[in-house]
Amino acid sequence: QLFIKSGRGIAATDKALILEPRIREVAASLEGLLAEVDYEPLSDEKPIGIATNVELANPIFTALRGRLKSNAPEKTVKIIELGSRLSLADSLNRDDVDIAVSVRPIQVAPILDSVNLAEDTLKVFYDPTHSKAPNTLEKYLKAKHAVVDFGSNDKSEVSLFLESQSFTRNVAWAVPNFDALALLVEGSDLIVTQRAVLQESTFRNLSMCDTPVEFPTIYTDLFWHRRNEHSERSKWIRDMFG
Repeated sequence: QLFIKSGRGIAATDKALILEPRIREVAASLEGLLAEVDYEPLSDEKPIGIATNVELANPIFTALRGRLKSNAPEKTVKIIELGSRLSLADSLNRDDVDIAVSVRPIQVAPILDSVNLAEDTLKVFYDPTHSKAPNTLEKYLKAKHAVVDFGSNDKSEVSLFLESQSFTRNVAWAVPNFDALALLVEGSDLIVTQRAVLQESTFRNLSMCDTPVEFPTIYTDLFWHRRNEHSERSKWIRDMFG
């Protein structure tokens, strides 16, 4: 029994609640069978929905804008805040989200497919008018750090690596996005450990130096729901990312 009478309506039983995630996955797979056979992007009025926690000045999005300008200049793009990488599956279950762009999480939900878009190394950013380059491990760990916090239990690659080495850094500030992070570090003695590509955009006013220890490579991936694997619309959107 999946439902029971409740007042003038019905309510799900415990059995139905247990089955719900599996039923949703099956339903999503069935939706994929209805994928468009012939897709015409110029006649499709639905916006492209992109969930992301990557700064929009990233070269990934610069390249996307160029391809859209050449292939579908009137196409509307809607950016949805992804926040934590833990939100990937939930975001791609939304009707208004086609794909997601995110730093690769430790584990990817089985309902998602992905392809790598970019690789980057981590660097230390600082304001040279207020602090010197933290070029030793001791200076780095003692310095005041600023970090991005999307409001979840999802730890960054920096935090995970430092913990694995039993290192503890001094986190003085946590902010919700990269723009706020850059503004916070400018004019202060704070430092931030982030991808080197940010020096080309968001962190252009900051100096950059190598990290005192070798951090893992950072991968930025394109994600989509498996139900859309053969969707002509989804494939066209993914092709726009190169």
